[in-house]
Amino acid sequence: MNVLTSGDLAVGGTPALRTAAGSEDEEEFLMATFERVEIHITTEEDEDDENECMAEELPLNQTRGTLYVTTKRVLWIGDRTAPRVGYGWEVSQITLHAISRDPAAFPQPCLYCQIGTEKISEVRFVPAEDKQLSELFSALSKSAEMNPDDEEDEDDENLGGEGDWIYNEDEVENGARAAQIAAHLDSVLHIAPGVEPPSEPGQFDDADEDELL
Repeated sequence: MNVLTSGDLAVGGTPALRTAAGSEDEEEFLMATFERVEIHITTEEDEDDENECMAEELPLNQTRGTLYVTTKRVLWIGDRTAPRVGYGWEVSQITLHAISRDPAAFPQPCLYCQIGTEKISEVRFVPAEDKQLSELFSALSKSAEMNPDDEEDEDDENLGGEGDWIYNEDEVENGARAAQIAAHLDSVLHIAPGVEPPSEPGQFDDADEDELL
């Protein structure tokens, strides 16, 4: 569940960062800190069990805390005192992150993240100030660039380099607009089954060689 306890904290209540243990690649540095960030976690549990799951396993869900973005992880520490102090994920576990402002998807502007773990499927970080969204997105994007997924790199090579799952707000909106246009054109240009498009007889026949001379 990637739950953080008091043992994961350093003096002062901040997350204890990893130190190099024989390899510089394992060392972790703090990149950005965001206070008063509300966390909303969605699990893959059945809807009937979701409320019970949230209460028992996610007691800090939908509460405020401080979000830390490091060179390795995304860590959220709740403001409320509890045995479970927060949650943390490896940046490589975040398969997608994007700014969301669509009230139909979520009532508040947030940073939407898809998590590649067994139970938690989605996490939304809601900052107290809207202007923090771009800063939060930028920090997470930089950390993601520092932690490429080896399997995704192999897949990207096989697909010719495609498969980047980091989107900024304009890309999300433009992609949605492009999808709407494509759907509209498809409906307008659709030809009913069994109906041949009109054409003049011989329109696409090859020209006679004598006519070309």
